[in-house]
Amino acid sequence: MKSTKRILLFIYIFLYELSLVQAIESPAKIQKDFELQNKLLESPKFVLSALKNAYPTIINYFSYHAKEKDWVVVTYDNKKYYWAKGRLLPQKKRHDWEKYKAYVFYYYPENFIHPESYPKKYIEKLTSPEFKKERLVPIDYEYSFFNSLYGGSTRNTIEQNIVTANFLGYKVNVHKITVQSLKRVEKKILALNKTNKEVAYFLKTLRSVFGYNWRLIGDTQRKSNHCWGTAIDILPTNWKKKKVYWMWERSLNKNWFMVPKKSRWCPPDSVVKIFEDEGFIWGGKWDLWDNMHFEYRPELLTLQSEFQNFLNVKK
Repeated sequence: MKSTKRILLFIYIFLYELSLVQAIESPAKIQKDFELQNKLLESPKFVLSALKNAYPTIINYFSYHAKEKDWVVVTYDNKKYYWAKGRLLPQKKRHDWEKYKAYVFYYYPENFIHPESYPKKYIEKLTSPEFKKERLVPIDYEYSFFNSLYGGSTRNTIEQNIVTANFLGYKVNVHKITVQSLKRVEKKILALNKTNKEVAYFLKTLRSVFGYNWRLIGDTQRKSNHCWGTAIDILPTNWKKKKVYWMWERSLNKNWFMVPKKSRWCPPDSVVKIFEDEGFIWGGKWDLWDNMHFEYRPELLTLQSEFQNFLNVKK
């Protein structure tokens, strides 16, 4: 009997490790996907359609203006933003698009990208001596479009849209645009808590949930999504010496970008999926990984679901 159990255990471990290997895509495949995804982000029709679907009460319509030779987004408060190579700029700034960062500048992946599969160019970028310098003095956004989405341009005006919500037993300050989605996230997690031991442990070991915080992104001069109240950070009481945030790890480990998923603290995959279903992306899927971080960006998830349609159009 003991021999049979050992054999079954060996088979289980073998199959589990095999599944991990199969989940790691080749660097060549990842590089090809990156190139195709960048083309998607350069397509006004797909990006603007995703924005309209994500924020239907804020964005009235978008269309192509032959006279202006550009796409235009119009909000319900009657403000116009020109595509301007993806920068979403007011008319007076549209010709200065090179000064600004594209509103949607990365493709949010459907699956976790294991660092073992990073293309060589990707690793070179992360290890470049210029990397930190570029983050400190980056090309920034032009924030007019953000101001329309979130109802303000200053701390005082944004705080008029910040409300206190109850979430998983904690009071958290968030933008009112996220409240209904967070309620649905909480309801689904609590339902799963009754049958899923991993989720039950996740809830039992929660230490804090933070939301609105008027601050800059670490290592940069750019506003964090916490400024808008559209991001929350979730931390456990302890993470068993696992890694949580790339910047904390970078101070101790020059190969911080290669830390495998199994060595990072992560919310259960089922919890991540629940957040994603309600319009939140997870920072654990970024190359600059932030595993405690969830951010309300429904347009990125809409773009993800439209990727196959984009590929079919390109064929």
